[in-house]
Amino acid sequence: MRKALIPAGKLTNTHGIRGQMKAEVYLDSPEYLKSFSRLVISDRDYELLSVSSNGRFALLTLGGVEDINQAMELKGKEFSVYREDAPLEEGSFFLQDVIGFEVLSQNGEKIGKVVDIQENPAHPIFIVKGEEEHLIPAIAPFILTTDFDRETITVNLWEGM
Repeated sequence: MRKALIPAGKLTNTHGIRGQMKAEVYLDSPEYLKSFSRLVISDRDYELLSVSSNGRFALLTLGGVEDINQAMELKGKEFSVYREDAPLEEGSFFLQDVIGFEVLSQNGEKIGKVVDIQENPAHPIFIVKGEEEHLIPAIAPFILTTDFDRETITVNLWEGM
């Protein structure tokens, strides 16, 4: 079941005295945040007025957050975006959407289910639990197919995985 909200980042600090916030971005890049007009923080919608990127981090200006005191109240909070606002290219999906999918080997054997996704600098890794735990890189040539109708992922398991 796809969730209505997609975790998008965490407000890590204030920036200046006019309410701007520094944010760690969980999405592919801080630039992707520019395609959104609103964020959800603690079940409240905030208008996203501006985004500028600085490496993995972004500087955000939010509607209604006009000074450092208001920004301090949000420091440390995670924020999300609405799935309905998220533009995706054909064939693309959010990694969180495959949590719970059944993982099959290239031979059709059941390996387990995706229970979590570990982010690392090179690529995400699916944590798959069945009789054993497997760490499977979420990239080709390891991931062969992802079937959303059947909620399955077919993988190319190499010896030692």
